[in-house]
Amino acid sequence: MSRGEPLSTSPESPYAQACVPGRRDATSADKLIALTLTRTGDAERRTVLPSSGDWRTAMGDVFGIPTNAFSRAERELLWRTAVSQHEARAS
Repeated sequence: MSRGEPLSTSPESPYAQACVPGRRDATSADKLIALTLTRTGDAERRTVLPSSGDWRTAMGDVFGIPTNAFSRAERELLWRTAVSQHEARAS
């Protein structure tokens, strides 16, 4: 078993409970779990994205995922899912 396998398969892992886009460069990494955008590097910075517009902007600008590739209904479903996952993690 690879070291990362439990993170991707364990029901308790946040990576198995939510859609988690991520990207790395030479000095930092970004990940989005539900509504929380985390950037690591010299220092860790977390930002809760308060609106669907902010969430869609992060998907495009940070992760290169153009949300206009999804229908309006799909975008609304993705946003509602991210909100419910965020609320479940906060409780």
